[in-house]
Amino acid sequence: DIIEKDDSFSVNMELPGIDKNDITVSLKEGVLHVEAESSSDEEEKDGETILRSERHYGKYIRRFNLGKNVDNNEVKANFNNGMLKLNIPKREIVEKEATNITIE
Repeated sequence: DIIEKDDSFSVNMELPGIDKNDITVSLKEGVLHVEAESSSDEEEKDGETILRSERHYGKYIRRFNLGKNVDNNEVKANFNNGMLKLNIPKREIVEKEATNITIE
């Protein structure tokens, strides 16, 4: 979920089964990049005989263009119980006035 407010964006992502250390979040030129990896090994044995062995691997990548008016330096991130929450403040973009060029 991405919620735009007057002064910030709130991003909430459910990442069940993902460890905090397996999540990478970056923000460059207004593009939010979230990458997460998961893996699990499960084995069922009866004595020395393996009855079932399963391995699951997954990689998740999401990119969102939030616009160039976000403040990269003030982003707050929290991960708790499989929920990643980001608060991304907006900044005011100062429009530069056009420069008059003299023709010689």
